[in-house]
Amino acid sequence: ANRTAAVKKPRKKCSGRMPLQLSQQLSQKYGLKNHGQRRVSANRTAAVARRVNGPKLLSRTRGAGIGLLPFNVPDDRTIVPQASFLESLTSKLRPQPPQPKKQAKTVFVAGSTGRVGARIVRELLAQGYTVRAGCRNVESAQEAIDVAEAYGLLTGDMIKRVEVVPFDITKVDSIREAIGGAQSVVCAVGAPENDVLNPLAPKAIDGDGTISLIKESAAAGVERFVLITSLGTEKVGWPASILNLFWGVLIWKREAEKALESSGMAYTILRPGGMERPTDSYKETHNLKLSPKNTTFGGQVSRLQVAELVGAVLNNPELSANKVLEVTAETTAPRISLEELLQGAAGIKADISPEKQKATREASKGAAAAVSSGDKRLAAAREELELAMDRIQAANASLAEAKDLEAEVRAQAAPALKSASGAEAVMSKAKAELEAALQAETTARLVLEEAKKVAASQANQPLSPQQLKAVREQVASKQRAAAGEKQKEAAAKPAAGIPFL
Repeated sequence: ANRTAAVKKPRKKCSGRMPLQLSQQLSQKYGLKNHGQRRVSANRTAAVARRVNGPKLLSRTRGAGIGLLPFNVPDDRTIVPQASFLESLTSKLRPQPPQPKKQAKTVFVAGSTGRVGARIVRELLAQGYTVRAGCRNVESAQEAIDVAEAYGLLTGDMIKRVEVVPFDITKVDSIREAIGGAQSVVCAVGAPENDVLNPLAPKAIDGDGTISLIKESAAAGVERFVLITSLGTEKVGWPASILNLFWGVLIWKREAEKALESSGMAYTILRPGGMERPTDSYKETHNLKLSPKNTTFGGQVSRLQVAELVGAVLNNPELSANKVLEVTAETTAPRISLEELLQGAAGIKADISPEKQKATREASKGAAAAVSSGDKRLAAAREELELAMDRIQAANASLAEAKDLEAEVRAQAAPALKSASGAEAVMSKAKAELEAALQAETTARLVLEEAKKVAASQANQPLSPQQLKAVREQVASKQRAAAGEKQKEAAAKPAAGIPFL
């Protein structure tokens, strides 16, 4: 579209000087000041012109000149500062990451390819807005725009101000990027009629999906939110009971309304009547009527009338802020402008005052900050936990390695331990035998001494077997008595290191 808007000019002989208009454009685009109409080669002039104004604005010419512009301008249409000028150039020459900036005349439309959403996009473009049209199938939406342009429904200026962006209301990750720098959001989504057999569709789209869009919009700093729901929301009986047969669709729409009312954003909720039958020509015989919430029990309105009302609501925020408006069209309603219609609805009481809304917004920001702080602490705790888990795993690995080494050493030492166990048994037996031999030697010595005493008392006469037996019994009795005395002494002696009580 930008290329088609370029003006074709006949070739002119280049004078070797940069045109004043191009010089001013370079100054504005790159932040340079007072470089004037410096002499520059014709080839470079054409290359820079293609970079700034597009390939068709200026033709490439030949010529000679002194290149004083502080840029290398190769034929690949890129501009690279020379190294000698890097320190003198301002930060504007360096590439900066794109920062989404809120634009007052930019509106994000959710559900832009629907029968209501498409009319809203066209109406906003006609009123001079820049529109970010969110849809799931970008290629199909772009084809629809091309068809609309071909049939004259959208002008070239409108095409420049519409951007189709990928958007799926059931995927939270796609919402914030789709909103971009829009200051206002219009939500015209709804569970499709061809999905009537899916019991989860109203909850996923009219309920959870729309609530996610509201939350992400508030977090992105959106100032105005227009939500299109349905007549009968927040009601029982006719027509709510019929519409709620579609898996409680009005119940989920009401949940989205409540989320918007407590979001802190300035909002307008439109509850249109039936839009199935009325065509775009319905407005020729039926005029719009706005009513307070829960006061209308039936009626119809065309999709085009709803789209035009959305534009009027965005153009007159002070007349529709924080209100729920039920929208129908009747033949008896007066034919007045949309601004006059909204002025007549000024008597409809707002659901929330600006002061309370500001307090709600501040509370939401505080809650968001607390959540962000909690998320940071949680992330830090997770990092600490991961480090602790790593240390535990390292300790477990070291312990397993030590156990493996122990098992290996035990396996290697098992034969030696087995041999040592046999040798220990032999030594224990030999020790017992030695002790028995010593005891026998001691007994024999004592028996010999006692026998000598008895023989000396008999004039050294040999002892009879009976006398020798008596001597042995006497020695054994003395040994038993001595052993008993030692046991008593050992029992009466206190253990070392323990006070005797």
